[in-house]
Amino acid sequence: MDHTALVPLGNQVVVIGLDGQLRVLAEGQQPLPGEVIVAMTDAAPQDLKIQLAQEQGLKDISDDVAQIISAIEQGQDPSAIDEELAPAAGENSGSSLQNSATIVRDGTEVLASTNFETIGLESLGLSETQALTLNDFFTTGIETSGDGSSKPLTNSPVTLSAVEEDSDPITITTEELLSNVNIDDADTLVITNVTIESGNGTLIDNSDGSWTYIPEADDDTEVSFSYDIIDKDGGVINGTANLDITPVNDAPIATNDAIQTDEDSQVVIDVLANDSDIEGDDLIITSVSVPEEQGIVEIIDGKLVFTPAENFNGNATISYTITDGELEDEAQVSVTVNSVNDAPIASNDTTITEEDSSVTVDVLPNDTDIDGDTLSIESASVPETQGTVEIVDGKLVFIPAENFHGDAEITYTVTDGALTDQATVNVTVNAVNDTPVVESSIADQTLAEDFTPYSINLNTAFSDVDNVDGELTFSVSGNSNIQVAIVNGIATFTPTADWNGSEALTFTATDPSGESVSQTVNFTVAPVADIVADKATVVEDTPTIIKVLDNDTFEGDDKVVSLDTNNGPANGTVSVNPDGSVTYTPNDNYHGTDSFTYIVTSGGVSESTTVNVDVTPVNDAPVANDDTAITDEDTPVTIDVLPNDTDIDGDTLRIDS
Repeated sequence: MDHTALVPLGNQVVVIGLDGQLRVLAEGQQPLPGEVIVAMTDAAPQDLKIQLAQEQGLKDISDDVAQIISAIEQGQDPSAIDEELAPAAGENSGSSLQNSATIVRDGTEVLASTNFETIGLESLGLSETQALTLNDFFTTGIETSGDGSSKPLTNSPVTLSAVEEDSDPITITTEELLSNVNIDDADTLVITNVTIESGNGTLIDNSDGSWTYIPEADDDTEVSFSYDIIDKDGGVINGTANLDITPVNDAPIATNDAIQTDEDSQVVIDVLANDSDIEGDDLIITSVSVPEEQGIVEIIDGKLVFTPAENFNGNATISYTITDGELEDEAQVSVTVNSVNDAPIASNDTTITEEDSSVTVDVLPNDTDIDGDTLSIESASVPETQGTVEIVDGKLVFIPAENFHGDAEITYTVTDGALTDQATVNVTVNAVNDTPVVESSIADQTLAEDFTPYSINLNTAFSDVDNVDGELTFSVSGNSNIQVAIVNGIATFTPTADWNGSEALTFTATDPSGESVSQTVNFTVAPVADIVADKATVVEDTPTIIKVLDNDTFEGDDKVVSLDTNNGPANGTVSVNPDGSVTYTPNDNYHGTDSFTYIVTSGGVSESTTVNVDVTPVNDAPVANDDTAITDEDTPVTIDVLPNDTDIDGDTLRIDS
C-alpha cells in the first residue's frame, strides 16, 4: 500500500489491529493492510477521522462511522440507516465499533455511555472483528473522575539516572518509566512496546515489568526510549525516557608491529599508524626500549628509529608506550634483522726503507673479516712522485721514486670476494746523500765588448735532491776579464771595460757534505770599435789642441792615448797631452792638409784611427828689408825699396807711407 502520511492522535497514530486490539504506531511505522487508523481532524479537537488501511492505499470511512455514531446517539439501529451499513453475509461475529460517541469537552454535560451490538461492517471493508470502546478510541488517556470531570492521563519525559560509558548493563523498571505519569492509580497502568528510539545499545524485555539495557561499547551517545502507557480502560499514551551516558576517556590501543631491516641498517618505524584511540585523541610515544645487545631505539618526529647493534642479526624486540595525554598502552615491535655479508676491515700499516731501496709490506695480517672470509688485496696505488707499488704473492712491493725520501702513502683495497675496504701504508723513506748533478747545461755565451751586466741562475743549472732548499754553494774559476759575482746561486756577469776576447769559466756546485759537480761555459766577447776618426781645423802657424777622445766610446778609466810614429804628420808636429788630448803644430807658414794616427789602449786592447788636419792660411805681414843708396848732397835720388821686400803669401806690395 501507499506510504501515506499519518496524522497523530495526541502525538500518536492509533490503529485498530487485525486482532481487534488497539495499537500505537511507532514513529515512521506504517499500518498493515486491514487496520483502521483513527485520528483527530482539524475542524474540531474531538472529531475523529477514521481510515481503513488497504493494499491499494488508505480508505477514508470517517463518514460511515459518523453515521453509525449519530444513529446510536439518536437511539436508532445503525444497521438500518444505509443498506451499505447492513450486516454483511457471514457469521454473526463481524467487525464492529463499540461504545462510540462524540464528546464535546465544554463541562456542561455528562453523556452516559451508549452500548450497542452489530453483526458486521463488511460493507466498510472491515474483514476482521474489531472492538473499540468510545473511551479507547476517543479519549485515549482520559479518565472520568467521580465528580464527572475528565482527568487526562499525562506523562512527561523521564530522565533516567546517567551511567558512564562502557558501564555494566542496567535494569529499567516500570516504576522508573511511570515516574512522571500524572495519575493517582499509576499501579493500574501497563507499559508496552518499549523500544530504543534513538542512540545505540541493546534492550532486552525481561517479561517481568523490567527491561535490561546493555550500553554500546565505547559509545557515549544519549539514548532515548519510547514506550506505550495503557491504563485500565485501554487508554494509551506514548512515553519517553532519556538516558545520559557520561563519556569516559578510553585508553588508546597500541597494536604490535613487525618490520624487517638488514644488519647494520637503520630503520624508521611508524608505530602510531596502526594504533588507535576511540575518542580520536592525538597519540604520542612516551617511551621506548630495546635490549642493548640488540641495538638502540630513539623517538624522532613521532616515529621510532631503530639502529641494530653493530653486526647484530636475528630478532629484536622493541617495547614502546603510547599515551592520549592521560591514559597509556603498550605494544611491541618485532624487528627481523637480516644477516648480511660484512665488509672486511683493513687496518693501516707502517714501514721504513732507504732512499732508492724497495720494500715488501705484508698488509693482510692485521686486516680482519668478522664473517671469517679469506681476504686478498684487490688493488694498490701510490702517488707517482713517491714511487710505484705492485702486488706480489699477496703482499705489497714498494719501490721509491729515484732519489725520493720522506713519507710515502700507499693506498690499498682488500676484499672478501664481495665487499671491500681500504687502508693505507705509511712508508718512511730515509734520505741517502746524493751528489749534486748538472740539472741543465749552461750554454756558451757570446757577448759584445762592454756588454750590459746580466745574470744566470745557477740554482736551475745544478740540483741536489738532498738540498732542495738552496743548501748548495757555488763557485767560478777561469775568468780574468769577465767579472762574476755569485749571490744565492745567482751569477752576475760584468764586462771589463773595452775588453774583448774569450775565456772559459768553470762553475762548481757543492753540497754540505762536500760532494760537488762542475760545468764549463765558454765566454766570447766580440770587439767593438770604440775609437772614431777625427777632423780638426788648424790656423796656419797656430798650435792647436785636438780632443781626440771626445767622439770615442771607450769605457775604461785607464785608457791611454799614444801616437803611431810610423804615421805622423808630414807638415807639422803632434804631441799627447796628459788628459788624452793631442796638440798639433803646423809647420811655419804652412797651410793645407795634414794627417796623423793616434792609438788608444783600454782594457788591455788597443785601437787606432786617423786625425785629418786642415791648416787654414793666414795673411802674413810683408817683410820690408832695409835698403841703402848713395846720392849727392842736395841731389834727389830715386830708391826702389820694394824689390828686396817680400810677402810670404805672394801679395803685391806697395809703399804705404
